Amino acid sequence: MLACLCGLLLSATGIARADDGEFSAQEKLMLISLNEINMTTATVTTIFEYCMKQDPGFSARSLDALNVWKSRNMAYVDLSATLHNEAMVVGLREGMTRAEVDQALDDAANEVARTFPDMLDAEPDIARRIHVCDTYVDKITRGDLDIASGDNDAEKLGYLKGRLEAARR
Repeated sequence: MLACLCGLLLSATGIARADDGEFSAQEKLMLISLNEINMTTATVTTIFEYCMKQDPGFSARSLDALNVWKSRNMAYVDLSATLHNEAMVVGLREGMTRAEVDQALDDAANEVARTFPDMLDAEPDIARRIHVCDTYVDKITRGDLDIASGDNDAEKLGYLKGRLEAARR
């Protein structure tokens, strides 16, 4: 069952399961949306952590970008706690333990985030790695790595906007 929830999270663009009838359309959207929030947050965090290790001056140059990203995305990050609780209910209903649900969610979120350091570690030139880090700070500053930015999944975006509106009431 862990593989089912994890598989559902990891196939966020395709949602395919052999016994797909177990999840409602709203549960699928909730899991996809939670994964989007967690994955984007983990990716931005991983970029900053990696880049600070590469260049001690990176944090001084990039702290404003990280703070601006956090303020632009805070509503989504706050919503993730609610979605996490809902995902826990779904996982427990499927016979998973709390630890298994948490692990599946973490694995799905970090699947993409881990690619950044792996990609840069393959580059032997530290100056090029630092340049890539600076390029990503520019992208983060522009909002290119905001949660739901550039996402063309209208159903997921609608779901997230609806959930944010409901949370504000």
